[in-house]
Amino acid sequence: MNVLVIDLYEICLELLEDKISTEKIFEFENKKGSDELLHKLKIMLKSETVKKVIQTRIESGGNIQLMFLTGVGKAWPLVRSHSILNNLQPLMGNVPLVTFYPGEYDKHELSLFGKFKDANYYRAFRLINEKISENEG
Repeated sequence: MNVLVIDLYEICLELLEDKISTEKIFEFENKKGSDELLHKLKIMLKSETVKKVIQTRIESGGNIQLMFLTGVGKAWPLVRSHSILNNLQPLMGNVPLVTFYPGEYDKHELSLFGKFKDANYYRAFRLINEKISENEG
């Protein structure tokens, strides 16, 4: 089976490294603060930009039969998973996409880390519907 694994966080790092040095990022944060840095990094990591990188990987991956999207929690808050998922839908066709999401899904909403509610709609379902109890785990 041809499986493509995309680490969202690694893509973010690659895109940033192509545009600006780590030293410049640290300098900017020291001068302007973390909130301003976050704002600037989000601009550099627009979902359309991330989508283009993923699209290139999909196109060069051959006949992809399954895609795993990882690094969602590591990439937050720079990149929001709902915007990436919405942008990927037209690219994926009938290829199943499994997102490793560090949070909770209640059949309607995702909650990142079980703390941050998201008002976006997802056509998703759990692969594993049962929670592992402490005795099993």
